[in-house]
Amino acid sequence: MAATKAFYKRVFDMEPSFESPTGRFMIMKTQPEGAIAFGLRPFVETHMVGQKTVAATPQTTPLAVEICFTTDNLEALFKKVVSAGASPVVEPKRLPWGDWCAYVKDNNGLFIELTQPDAA
Repeated sequence: MAATKAFYKRVFDMEPSFESPTGRFMIMKTQPEGAIAFGLRPFVETHMVGQKTVAATPQTTPLAVEICFTTDNLEALFKKVVSAGASPVVEPKRLPWGDWCAYVKDNNGLFIELTQPDAA
């Protein structure tokens, strides 16, 4: 959890709005309003009685879920995220409708989409 907190703080300037005393769950505040919650697998499974979860790791095939961040400078954000330890998945590219996007995997193996809307 400490590595996840450090990664999202360093790259996206997010601060935790809640951290469990056990260190097994935290909520990171996004700007201007919002939050992303991170929980260790055993913690999550205690709240989903009878359900099993699949762990995301940097070594496994990514889950079909993504966290998306919008920016006005995709190239700079992509470089910042990768230099902070994310694994590049898709280099910045222009989409058919004009927007730009790139994908990385964070330190947990989760997809992060970085997108820059078309300025036109």
